[in-house]
Amino acid sequence: MADLYSDKVIALFKSFDRNGDGVIDRDELARLLDALDPANWSDKKLDEMLRDADLNVDGKIQYGEFTHWLFSTGPDQNTFFKSVRDLAPGLKDRVRASQALQELSAADESERCKSLDFLLQVLERIANNPKDAALQRVPLDRQATAMLKVRGMARLLVAVGFVNGTGAHKDEIKLSTMSNLSWVLEELRQRKENNWRLDEIQDPPWEAPPTTAPGIEQEARKSDMLHPEWRLFPEGVKTGSEVTKLIEALTALKCMDKMAMGGKCIPQTLAMEDFMMDEVGMRELHGEYFVQGVKAFELSTPLSSMPADKELVYRGIGEGGKQCSFSVSVAEVRQWQSSFRTFYASDVYEGEAGEALIQRSLQGQSAAGEEAWKMKFAIRCSQNPVLMRFDGKVFDRKVGDPASQRVHLISVCGIDFASRVHDHFDLTSYIKNWDKVYAFDDKGAPYVKGGRDFEFTGVEAQLNVSKCLFDLKRMARLRFRAQDELGIQVVVEVGLGLGVFAGDAIRIGGSVRMLSALAMKQVLEEESFKNIRLIVLSLPIFHRGDNFEYFEQVFSREDSSYSGRTPVLLMDQDMHAIALAAADMGFTVGELNPADSHGVFGEYWQNFGPGTEEKLALTTCGLLTQHHAVNPAVLDTRNYVALDASAPMVD
Repeated sequence: MADLYSDKVIALFKSFDRNGDGVIDRDELARLLDALDPANWSDKKLDEMLRDADLNVDGKIQYGEFTHWLFSTGPDQNTFFKSVRDLAPGLKDRVRASQALQELSAADESERCKSLDFLLQVLERIANNPKDAALQRVPLDRQATAMLKVRGMARLLVAVGFVNGTGAHKDEIKLSTMSNLSWVLEELRQRKENNWRLDEIQDPPWEAPPTTAPGIEQEARKSDMLHPEWRLFPEGVKTGSEVTKLIEALTALKCMDKMAMGGKCIPQTLAMEDFMMDEVGMRELHGEYFVQGVKAFELSTPLSSMPADKELVYRGIGEGGKQCSFSVSVAEVRQWQSSFRTFYASDVYEGEAGEALIQRSLQGQSAAGEEAWKMKFAIRCSQNPVLMRFDGKVFDRKVGDPASQRVHLISVCGIDFASRVHDHFDLTSYIKNWDKVYAFDDKGAPYVKGGRDFEFTGVEAQLNVSKCLFDLKRMARLRFRAQDELGIQVVVEVGLGLGVFAGDAIRIGGSVRMLSALAMKQVLEEESFKNIRLIVLSLPIFHRGDNFEYFEQVFSREDSSYSGRTPVLLMDQDMHAIALAAADMGFTVGELNPADSHGVFGEYWQNFGPGTEEKLALTTCGLLTQHHAVNPAVLDTRNYVALDASAPMVD
């Protein structure tokens, strides 16, 4: 029975127990609940929860106390489940299902068997025909009514996701969500094999059962049997033996876990906060912000004043669900910090005034409009080891490991069609009919929602294709030349500006994706490099028509397939897995970080709503190497390097 909820409860308990001592104290409880749902957890409410859960009155919550409190019924429990729904999705329903089955164990055996048989039949019909909405409604006939009268069944139906019908359907119950269907079916099928015997169901345990991270072994077995989708261009290209071996290694990588960090990344955010506060000395400046919504902080002691041999340790869960640590020395961090460079387009940022603007921008002080637009032409680069892949499993690193130091982070923003005030120059530069796409008042001022986003009129945008393509090519050329200058051998690209910034809301997303692929193709056909030997495009496929398909289509056109000197590998794969595999084979690697035009590294990394930039702040050492409040080299104009981003001369 514990299998219904134990892994989720243990993971949730560990999320609160930040120091790993096996208990939750008030500070740990307050920190997480204040971060997740501050409106519902006042000091008084926290004290009430602690008092109710702390059965032995020692001021702390043990695992058994935590579990038993969850299984109690009350308004605080309901509020708690809502607050942690992103941290432990579906936990409330699993706990309620467990309670329901415990109730059912005391019901009449014949009635219990009939009612559970009936429910299983209903759910199996729905599972076999998920698009048939009629099957998701259950008429309250004699059989269904009899089922509802059995002790525990009403609670079980609620846990499964059934709600009362309304209006013309008031004599029905309806399945309102399909999210619980798979685990409920699995549980009911197992129970049926045991002739619906529920007598072994007990109260929740006082001790946490031994467990590994949820599903790790099963997921590993599944992933080992699969390999990611990929395409190599030009097809049949002959590369050097080392690059050939690298391509073989990359295409043999197991599939990316696309679910582990697909949400708010709450465990990773808390772990990074712990690391930055406990190891690095981060101190939040309450009430201050680098930019709107981005919490300001400082270091209590600069890294330059710390002992060089001091170890900074990031702790987390590694492969197999085991505790592990990623260790670096202060001396190593200083070395990585000293590698920081900002390469900028010399025709965009001119002279000392241009470098002064870059310096302001990297502190979050770029003005909305043209200054924000210019950030597309400032490429921030540094050595930047990876802490974990996007499966959330931390690497066990010792001080001095050379492979991790071969990875560099390349941070730059793309064109932004998300219709935000700060990036209005993008809209007026690349959209011909911008004055029709967005709403204005009688005085000609644009309507702005929430102080950030322009309001749409519903008119489809008309993209300035030639201008957009021209600047996309300049941006690609600049970041490739910067990496070649650094000695990067393997470039790992992502879909820069091709998520929410691509302009799907104003119906230009497809065109922008196609132009981005075309810009990269044309630049790589025009350029030759001293050091870059392979371009890998990390384009995970989440749905049909994703970025992978656009790039594949452009690079494989029959009339103009890719003919550049540098091979290009398209992969449905984790960018960190690619970078680490190449670094392990001795290559110097550059990973693209799709940054924001505000210029502050990682931007909203503490806000539990990460895009790719925030995830890179949570999974790499980027806060140490590219954040202006941590690395003084970021604001040192001696580290700013002018580059020519113009197209090469054609003979």
